[in-house]
Amino acid sequence: MLRRQRQRGGAIVEVALLAPWIFFLFVGVYDFGFYAFAMISTQAAARAAALSQAQVSTATVSPCTAALGELDLLLNVSGNCTTVAGVSTASPVGVDLATVAGADGQTATQATVRYQTIPLIPIPGLLTGRATFTRISQVRNVVP
Repeated sequence: MLRRQRQRGGAIVEVALLAPWIFFLFVGVYDFGFYAFAMISTQAAARAAALSQAQVSTATVSPCTAALGELDLLLNVSGNCTTVAGVSTASPVGVDLATVAGADGQTATQATVRYQTIPLIPIPGLLTGRATFTRISQVRNVVP
C-alpha cells in the first residue's frame, strides 16, 4: 500500500514536462499548414490574373479582381490590391502584369502576384512571423 502511494502523480509530472513540446509541435504544424496554403493560393491567383489579362478582349473580370477571388480565403486580404511593379506596403496583395515574347513568337502575359501574410507566431531562427510569397505565372495571349 505504501509503494502504491509513492507512484501517484507520476503521469502529471510527465505531462507537465511534455506539454511545452506538444504545444510547439502544434504551433509548428499550424504555421506550416498556413504557409503551404498561402503559397498554393498565391500560385492560383497568379494563374487567374495571367489568364484574365490574356483574354483581354473577352474577359469581364480585371486581373486584380481575379487574383483577389483566388485569395479570398486567406487572412489579411482586403477588397483592394495594387497593380504596380515592385513591393508595395500599402496593400498585402500586389499584382504586376507584363507582356513577354514566347518561344514560338507568340506573345504571352506574365503575372506576378505578391501576398504578405499576417504576423503569425515567430519561430526564432526560422521565421520572423511575417512572410511574403511571390509567384509568377505565364499564359499565352488568346487571339480572337
